[in-house]
This record gives sequence, structure tokens and C-alpha cells, in this order.
Amino acid sequence: MSELVQSIRERYLATLDKIASAAKRAGRNPESVKLVVVIKAQPVEVARAAIEAGAAILGENYAEEGVMKIQSLRDFSAVEWHMIGHVQSRKAALVAGNFNFMHSLDSLKLAKRLDRFAGEAGRKLPVLLEFNVGGEGEQERLECSG
Repeated sequence: MSELVQSIRERYLATLDKIASAAKRAGRNPESVKLVVVIKAQPVEVARAAIEAGAAILGENYAEEGVMKIQSLRDFSAVEWHMIGHVQSRKAALVAGNFNFMHSLDSLKLAKRLDRFAGEAGRKLPVLLEFNVGGEGEQERLECSG
């Protein structure tokens, strides 16, 4: 095992232990909590080392960079790839065709595009919805969209 893999493995296992302790204190099953290892701005070698260290869910912030890593690491078919950053609607096809899960879906327009592209690819893309319930930034959003 390389030094990089060993280092990531130690931190990964320590984080899993912290999650398990916190889950138990909260009365939750530790297995109900998923750890997403964020690899944004990291080279493919680091993503590979994270997988070899035991990470099963990888999160990427940039669509193109994520697709490049997914394609480079396709031998690791058990890895679940999460898109964790904001997605521009013009990149919906990349996300729908390559990622297993998307965090932060923030518009109906993007939802429709993702649904269309996922359907064309014969896939389903689970998402987490982002809602602005407090009204923060609403004025700026209205000014920018018009």
C-alpha cells in the first residue's frame, strides 16, 4: 500500500469512527450515514488513492473534471459519484450521463434538463433539492435573472 493510500486510509477510518460515535449518540444507526469524500481540484491519482483506501462515494464540484475522473477510474465500478457543486443547465447532459447522484438541484429549468438527459441515457439521477426558505439573496437573484 502506497504512503498516500495509507495516509488517506487512516484519515478515512478515523472519520468513519467519528461518524459512528456521533450517530450512536444521536440514536441513529451508523450505517444510515454516508460519507462523501470530496475530491474537487485533486488529480486522478488522489482520487484513485482514496478509492484504494476504501472510499466508496466520491464527490466532485466541477462537471468536466468529474467526468474525466469517472472515465479514468472506470475500473472501479462500485464507486458512487456525486456531483456536489452548482450545475449550469448547459452541463446537465454531462451530469445526467455520468454521475450517480446530484446535490444542490436549485431550479426547475435544470431539473427538466437533467430529467430529459437522464431519460435519454436510460438512467435515473437521484437529487437533493436546494430551497431558499429564508429569502436571503432573493433581491440579488431577481436582479440577476432579469
